[in-house]
Amino acid sequence: MVIQYCSDLHLEFADNARYVSDHPIEPVGEVLILAGDITTLSLLDAHRAGPPFFKMLSKQFKRVFWICGNHEFYQSWDASVLDKPLYQAILPNVFLLNN
Repeated sequence: MVIQYCSDLHLEFADNARYVSDHPIEPVGEVLILAGDITTLSLLDAHRAGPPFFKMLSKQFKRVFWICGNHEFYQSWDASVLDKPLYQAILPNVFLLNN
């Protein structure tokens, strides 16, 4: 199994979101690890920058694991109130986790 990773996309910024839209991630693996600072969870909740990006990845990879970095929680959820590890299916093969 080949695992691909990327991090620090910061899709909460319009220029970054536009760049990633114009230059999509090219799959070289079966599994993608999004290793933090992808977008804020508030944007995911609002169905803005996140969902189209994750739908695209869902079609390109067998599994996608998004592991929260520090920026995911900015202007959003308070990580200190999580009483258990975060594990949420965004799509059937795309999972949000915290470390």
